[in-house]
Amino acid sequence: MLSSVNALPQPEERGLSGRVVTTSCTPGSYHTTTTTCAVCPAGSSCDGTSGKSQLCNPGSYQPNKNSTSCIVTAAGHYTNQKGATQVIACSTGSYQPSKNSTSCIGTPAGYYTNQVGSAKAIACSPGYYQPNKNSTSCTATTPGFYTNSSGSVAAVGCSPGYFTNVTAALKATPCSPGSYQSYSNQTFCYGAPKGRWQSMYGQAVVCATCCGWSAPLVNNNVNPVNCTGSTPNAWPGSGDGCISTATTCVHAKTCVQAANGACPAGNFTG
Repeated sequence: MLSSVNALPQPEERGLSGRVVTTSCTPGSYHTTTTTCAVCPAGSSCDGTSGKSQLCNPGSYQPNKNSTSCIVTAAGHYTNQKGATQVIACSTGSYQPSKNSTSCIGTPAGYYTNQVGSAKAIACSPGYYQPNKNSTSCTATTPGFYTNSSGSVAAVGCSPGYFTNVTAALKATPCSPGSYQSYSNQTFCYGAPKGRWQSMYGQAVVCATCCGWSAPLVNNNVNPVNCTGSTPNAWPGSGDGCISTATTCVHAKTCVQAANGACPAGNFTG
């Protein structure tokens, strides 16, 4: 039942019947008849002057009675119907940066929200990614992959010559001198075996030995050895030790990689 509120007294206007007519209600109330007013209900506003009750528009609300205005929804919240008495918080996986809103925005790929009522989406940190919209979390990269920027929508696979062996990697690690990796998305590097060597970081190939040079280590040969003295010889491409027997090749003066990582005499991908 409507609560009755006294109307504000107004200058008398006598009609044909001689009856006094009131024209205004107190703020927070509205006319039920020309002479009586009622308390403004929740979800509405009543200015008193017009004598009318106005439902709150979508994007606003009013939980209290006897109100003269509606409340604009705060960021992270919304209302989508007229006459709302309560504000609705954005659910996880969505957000709303603006006031006076009628809906929430789903998080884009590369972002997430994990709390209700979020005013902004959170970018996935480096080492994480999210390919889907409306997400509540991000996914850590697996070994062999990485992300090095915020808001990534996909993991980046390691290029040949690089690797990662941890989850949530921020960058790929180059293979150390003495090792190499010929394939993408890998978690380790191969060591340069006997007769092969690699003197640079981040290389995809292993180099063969030059004529008169040797790579004698079982594994992880960084630089070839120049054969001299009583054992000046070694076969190119298979030199795992210096020998005294003469070879048909001409002893190379140097056996070094080029600045771009190219091998001096042949290369092998593993």
